[in-house]
Amino acid sequence: MLTILRVMIHSSLTRYASLVDAPDALFKTLSRPLEPTIWTNTLKTSPDQLEKVLYQDRRDWSSIHWYPGGYRMRDGQKPGRSLPYSCGWYVVQEEIAWCAVRALNPQPGDRILDLCAAPGGKTAQLALAVGATGGVVANERSLSRLSALSHTITRLGLTNVISTHCDGRYFQAEPHSFDRVLVDVPCSGEGTLRKKAGRRSLEQENWNERHSHRLTIIQKQLLKRALDLVKPDGVIVYSTCTFAPEENEAVVDEVLGDRGVIEPWPIDGLIAAPGL
Repeated sequence: MLTILRVMIHSSLTRYASLVDAPDALFKTLSRPLEPTIWTNTLKTSPDQLEKVLYQDRRDWSSIHWYPGGYRMRDGQKPGRSLPYSCGWYVVQEEIAWCAVRALNPQPGDRILDLCAAPGGKTAQLALAVGATGGVVANERSLSRLSALSHTITRLGLTNVISTHCDGRYFQAEPHSFDRVLVDVPCSGEGTLRKKAGRRSLEQENWNERHSHRLTIIQKQLLKRALDLVKPDGVIVYSTCTFAPEENEAVVDEVLGDRGVIEPWPIDGLIAAPGL
């Protein structure tokens, strides 16, 4: 079965066969389309009210047990094409993306920097967590993506967010200005393959060593800047949407040094493997 599945995906992904406990299951999962997930914007509505609307619209959905107010949409319809979405009642975001903010563990009153913020789903999670007494600076380098970020902030009614347009590697602020920093860096994006399953051959998706190396230079600079900007005893979450150890463990290993410590952060309800 493993040989058959390798034909379906690009050969570069088979390098993970020796790193995971069940490579057959990994490759099979990558070939299966990803069901969209949403979470409730409690500034506009409540999970109970949203569920009533989903029932009324005859949507096929299920609750996600580890994330209150989160739902998996199973009817094949695009959840971003509805009146409740336009009114800001919920955010369409991949379930695994929710983990970054959960690990950052924002608290009411915190001042937080989202260094690479667009399209704004994680920014929204942060804004709801810090509340009216806290604030989020949502920075984005790309002008076109900044437009998407601004749209998200407006649609959801986030009044405690300031958006900035700057290369995060050179973000201008006093050292130690933020309680927590989210560094959701640009990456090779292998983890997004399931979004494309069924729409395009996974054989076309190729992790490229040269491209990845160029990205790691940027990733290291972003993480270094975050370390400059976070307060002593503050928290940074470094996250990607790729499997590549070159862009994950290797980046953190090279940059962190004695400037901080890595803390394990299990999330109840999720099964995870330790890093390399």
